[in-house]
Amino acid sequence: MAQRSEKGIVIKRNDFPKPRSAMIGKICLLTVLMASSAGVPAYAATPVGQPAQPRPVMNTDTKALLKDAQRAQTGADLALAVVQLKNAVRLAPKDGAIRARLGMALLKSGDTRTAERELRQARIDNAPEELVVPAILDTMVVRGETKELLAEFLEPSSESHSKIAPDILTARALSLQILGRSAEANAAIERSLALRRDARSLTARAKLAMQQNDLTLAQRMIDEGLKLAPESEEILNSQIALLYQTGKFNDALAATDQFIRRNPDNIIARVIRIEVLLEQKQDAKAQTELDALFDKAPESSFYPYYSAVLLARQNNFKEAWRQAQNLNPEFVLQQPGMAMMVAQIALASGNV
Repeated sequence: MAQRSEKGIVIKRNDFPKPRSAMIGKICLLTVLMASSAGVPAYAATPVGQPAQPRPVMNTDTKALLKDAQRAQTGADLALAVVQLKNAVRLAPKDGAIRARLGMALLKSGDTRTAERELRQARIDNAPEELVVPAILDTMVVRGETKELLAEFLEPSSESHSKIAPDILTARALSLQILGRSAEANAAIERSLALRRDARSLTARAKLAMQQNDLTLAQRMIDEGLKLAPESEEILNSQIALLYQTGKFNDALAATDQFIRRNPDNIIARVIRIEVLLEQKQDAKAQTELDALFDKAPESSFYPYYSAVLLARQNNFKEAWRQAQNLNPEFVLQQPGMAMMVAQIALASGNV
């Protein structure tokens, strides 16, 4: 714990490794961000039972920008993807589907405030519900807007045939769990699974089980997800989180290494590897991995965050706090563990 001296608060290096529960919460956050970043077509089909909306005709430049954005995201250049999608939106400001793709890219980048604004505007501009609503739900979960989500997206009736009903139920389950209403969360996620049993819903069920310390159920959901979608990044990262939670750090590191070999441009996998290395107190290897992350995504907020953490573990609190100043406040507040880490660095550097 922090000790107070005549010069202020002194925080020792051993205070800086994060509690394991914070790691689980962060991986849950990362899987939400990955879900929101899945590739989507320029236009999705009109939901059953809804009248078709007139769609703007894309010109050649808009199509080219969308292709460039897709290539950038595939190549893990998220900053370029956001730029190209913004350019596409400028050319087609009333095209809800294009704006929805921008919102989803912004969410993956960690700019949740702008992401939600763009996604809600996309919905106003007639973006297909099954495209934009799951992304809005993801954004609200990441932003911790749990009460707002439950009030806005009511529980679908048992007679509902809406394609987004499973997404609403899954988001409600995650929100209810955050509020400590585990029984209601379990009921909601079971309804979601009954409607649509896919990697997204199985991952959510595994998250809830891990948060409720039902590790047997979590493993069963992950195993089912791996059979259904063996290449799903959401499922694979949940598997790593479970290995971490059960203290199998070497297995978690091996699984992460294998994942990175198959997906060398995946930023989330590298972030998880950094977390595992920090837990094992392999700071030098964590720094090497952080440098690799910078090479892949120099604009990522994870770089200054983990730079600050590593500097703090070296007792270089002044420089750690300087690095922390580069962080977007919303990024810090996405997880209590991150906020507490930055707060400890602030205290240790004399910035009470």
